[in-house]
Amino acid sequence: EYLRTAVIPAGALPSWSASSPLALLRQRGKALKGMSHGIKQMEKSNLRDKFVLSSLVTMTLHLSAVRIGLDPATIGKCIWSSNGWVHGNAAVSKSQGLQRDVLILETDIPRTYWDGLSRPLWSFWMLFLSFNPILAVGQLNIHVTAAKRAKLLWDSILGTMSISALFFSVSGETVAARNSANCPLTDGDFLRFVFVVLVSSSLNAIPRLALADMAFRSYIPKEDNTSNTRQLLDDICFWILGSSWTLVQVTLLVSFNANLRPEDEWKWTF
Repeated sequence: EYLRTAVIPAGALPSWSASSPLALLRQRGKALKGMSHGIKQMEKSNLRDKFVLSSLVTMTLHLSAVRIGLDPATIGKCIWSSNGWVHGNAAVSKSQGLQRDVLILETDIPRTYWDGLSRPLWSFWMLFLSFNPILAVGQLNIHVTAAKRAKLLWDSILGTMSISALFFSVSGETVAARNSANCPLTDGDFLRFVFVVLVSSSLNAIPRLALADMAFRSYIPKEDNTSNTRQLLDDICFWILGSSWTLVQVTLLVSFNANLRPEDEWKWTF
């Protein structure tokens, strides 16, 4: 329901207020005065300092995501980012939950910004949690449901493993169960293993990106039946093709394990 509206609103494209991170911090009193001065210098300095400021804003978005349960991209598009507060967003205007989150973040974002600089160990732990892909699945993203993001995460892991298993099977790195002990399993080269995993991950990204495109929901006019039907078909295709791809991955892994000698299985388990 977040994405259904009578017309495509101007708020679908972010409208930024003048409340930049610098202006926001200036409103928070003497405790933030020194940090505000530092950010002012960053905004006027070179590319490196601007990168540092961008990193601080990214850190704030991720820390706020852990605290409030919203996806960082959703916060950046609908509520606040390096350009300031977003006004007129359609998702916020139609969701009471997001409206409550906006009220919370109006006071939480400055505190999170300050905590990120003054409490480095706490920030490191919170950033670890925010970048954890498993925990991120539970955060609200207005464009992709949690079930679809969990499916995409599963395909990322399982797909890379299955394609790597296919590479090792074709290259002769594995020994069939029917072979004798005279055909030992070679330990292989670590760099070659890393190369295979990187190539497998790149190949697995192709079907994953296609599925991610099907999973994404965007703003559509409420009365546009054609767009509604297309998004419904995207949902159906996502689950049918995604389930078929998962079945192929499981089949490859089962076939790979079935052709290993029992004494060699532990070498490939992890």
